[in-house]
Amino acid sequence: MEQKFKRGNKVMDGKKEAIIVGSYADKYGGSNRKDYTIMFCETGSTMSWMHESQLQFVEDGGEFLFEQVKVLREVDDTP
Repeated sequence: MEQKFKRGNKVMDGKKEAIIVGSYADKYGGSNRKDYTIMFCETGSTMSWMHESQLQFVEDGGEFLFEQVKVLREVDDTP
């Protein structure tokens, strides 16, 4: 079974944009490809395990999005 989302895809979890970090199967193996860890674009915090039915695809995105979130967090942390 193929995953609905891939690492780096941008999704919405209702109201907030997030990036797919990976599926349960990516992290632990096995066949669970319907639950995902996501990273919120605004805060950089992560949440596990969001079911694919709770997420809506926004765009393909890519690995560069993780770096963008990291830079945004550093700017927010600057006094």
